[in-house]
Amino acid sequence: MKRLFDSGDCGRNSSQSPAIDRNMTKVKSFMTHRKAETPADCQDSRAIHPGNRAIAVADGVSQSMFPKIWADMLTESYVHDRTFSLEDGEKIARLRDGWWKFFAARLESKRKENSPMLWHFENSFAEEKSAAATFVGIRMTGGGIKYEALGDSCLIVVRHGMIEQLISSMPEGAGFDNYPDYIDSHPAAGIRGTLRRGTLEMSHGDKLFLATDALSARFDEERSKPDKGKSLVEAIDKIGSEKDFILFVDKLRDEGMSDDDTTLVCVEWENSPGFQVLNETPAAAPRLKRHHGRYEKKGRKKSMEKNIGKNGRKTGRL
Repeated sequence: MKRLFDSGDCGRNSSQSPAIDRNMTKVKSFMTHRKAETPADCQDSRAIHPGNRAIAVADGVSQSMFPKIWADMLTESYVHDRTFSLEDGEKIARLRDGWWKFFAARLESKRKENSPMLWHFENSFAEEKSAAATFVGIRMTGGGIKYEALGDSCLIVVRHGMIEQLISSMPEGAGFDNYPDYIDSHPAAGIRGTLRRGTLEMSHGDKLFLATDALSARFDEERSKPDKGKSLVEAIDKIGSEKDFILFVDKLRDEGMSDDDTTLVCVEWENSPGFQVLNETPAAAPRLKRHHGRYEKKGRKKSMEKNIGKNGRKTGRL
């Protein structure tokens, strides 16, 4: 599958911004990783397809098996296939089959290499350990968007410069807990939680932000303040480069935002048939550590429930 933007590229070079067409919907994309991590630890994914007017962001749950691969498969499928949905059992089954074939191929390569980590891959494969990811995606229609969201990757709606709505699969007002919903690569596991789908009408000047959990939590905090996040939105509007975004994220972290992988796609709506991507930047993301049988993102927790394996057998998670 050809990628328009290769979310697997975790380098630090940003592309040169094109001339702006003020009559088109404009899209900016930014990603950065935890300070303590490296680009090789990247588990986030985002995909943008101007032709299909589709955008998707996924946060692979680190320390599950190959979460980056699973996250990439979800985002790329969503933007390339106009009918793809996380609720489409047949298409998700094909993705899961592809993920397991990747796992089998990786195991075989470790055998040929006589890798010192072979025991880990063999045990994980035998125990049917899988991948997991949260997700948010949008498709633009004539006068609005269709969206779907799962877990703590969120869609933020901004009107008149203020945060009007934060859309996720979490109940309204529930806040960001330690146990987000996710979709699993294991065929018997399915979706943890309930996928949220809907439509939104859009008007000239409206904005949409697709964000992973650390920044989504900050949006959630800001929308309850008297200015309804206006100062945060204004700060985002000023971001024009990867360096700007890193400085922006570092400032939020200094103010208490989780030191986590941080992904943001910004959409400024115009009533036009297409959209223009102003820039895109790669990213790296954090790991999880194991704690009392659960899986914790450093700075935030993410639980990983047990899978049901073949013949009804429960299998643990890495």
